[in-house]
Amino acid sequence: MANFTSKAEAIVTMNGKEAEVVLNSLKEKAKDLRTQITEIKKTDPANPKLKDMEKQLKSLESSAKKVTKTTVMSLLKCRIKPA
Repeated sequence: MANFTSKAEAIVTMNGKEAEVVLNSLKEKAKDLRTQITEIKKTDPANPKLKDMEKQLKSLESSAKKVTKTTVMSLLKCRIKPA
């Protein structure tokens, strides 16, 4: 997951539109994972996969925040030009 985060940050600095694609992908993966976690908790709350899935979800959410933050910072740098 760390490799994906690094790649996402590199893409963000190059093109804001690609950042949107990466962010949407992260959000979709997080949504799917939340659904899976909810279903497993209903059917098998003692499932050992839950901890790992919850860690993955936190990682996806963290990556999404980093992409958003990097995008905003990148956009601000583009708009603020030294005199």
